[in-house]
Amino acid sequence: MFLCDFSRLDSAQAWYSINDGVMGGLSRSRMSASPLGHAVFSGHVSLANGGGFASVRKDELSLDLSGAERLQLWVKGDGKRYKLNLKDSIEPLSPVFQYEFDTDDSLSEEWLQVVLPLVDYQAKSRGQRLNGVAPDFNAIVSLGLVIGDKQGGDFTLLIKSIEAL
Repeated sequence: MFLCDFSRLDSAQAWYSINDGVMGGLSRSRMSASPLGHAVFSGHVSLANGGGFASVRKDELSLDLSGAERLQLWVKGDGKRYKLNLKDSIEPLSPVFQYEFDTDDSLSEEWLQVVLPLVDYQAKSRGQRLNGVAPDFNAIVSLGLVIGDKQGGDFTLLIKSIEAL
């Protein structure tokens, strides 16, 4: 099941940025559509003012992933580490469920298949790991992409699709 197919030019419109500016940081990001049939998550992570993360999110979803075992992304990366976030609640302080994945420096190479097993998603709240908390895969309301972990500088991640398998 395709969760996001970025082959259409309007596919990135519903994604919006949430960066470290909410805590005084100076990072910036955006999600845009390429006429070549993929999305581009790009920007700059600034470590100034206690910052250090940039993210984009798509809300108001109603996804039932209870029958899925994993998510699959097709990406071209810049050698940095990213996270794919899931949320099962619209409450601002509810946990986010994250899976980290590395990219190789493949922006001009072949698409990389990234497989994210749902059982390995970790619950976090404000960057702190929560033990014993599992997502409600029947009711995923938000998808997000994040770069952080003190990876300062420019970043670019091309995304062809996000699928549930």
